[in-house]
Amino acid sequence: RLEVRPETYLAISIVAPLLLGVVGLVLSVPMAFVGLVAGAFVPRLYIRYLVGREARAADDEAPRVLRSMVNRAAAGGTYPDLFAAAVEVARHRWVRADFEELLGRYYANEPLAEALAAIRPRQAGRNLALVFDALTVLAVTHQPASAAAAVLGSLNEAARSNQAIARQAAAESRGLRIQAL
Repeated sequence: RLEVRPETYLAISIVAPLLLGVVGLVLSVPMAFVGLVAGAFVPRLYIRYLVGREARAADDEAPRVLRSMVNRAAAGGTYPDLFAAAVEVARHRWVRADFEELLGRYYANEPLAEALAAIRPRQAGRNLALVFDALTVLAVTHQPASAAAAVLGSLNEAARSNQAIARQAAAESRGLRIQAL
């Protein structure tokens, strides 16, 4: 689901070990070997960085998506209406694609619990994982969409507090790193 050009990944895979090996060779032969080994891990670190950045951006969508789903459920909407509301307000392409796929699977008469279970492993963020877990529980227990309003509403509060705590922790750790430098 990442938008990584194969040429970029291939270039990093080749250039990083060579560059770090040459820099290590300037220091000593054993450092050249260490540079080659460290350079072999650069592509993985690059992908991990990209996935982390996209996951954080997607997870920031959770309160907005939850709010729209709660509003739609409170207005008497059905599960497909909840998913359509999520698609309408989602700005991140991963979140939008997941709810579009969920909506498509629902209209293809796939059981809702199975569709949710298939999409759930792709949720990189904690808040979106909680949304899919709650929807799975609602689907397995055959709860009406009106019951989802209460569950998703409380989950919305939890998602907002999770985001606030994560931002505060990031700011404090950034401050401590600056202080340590």
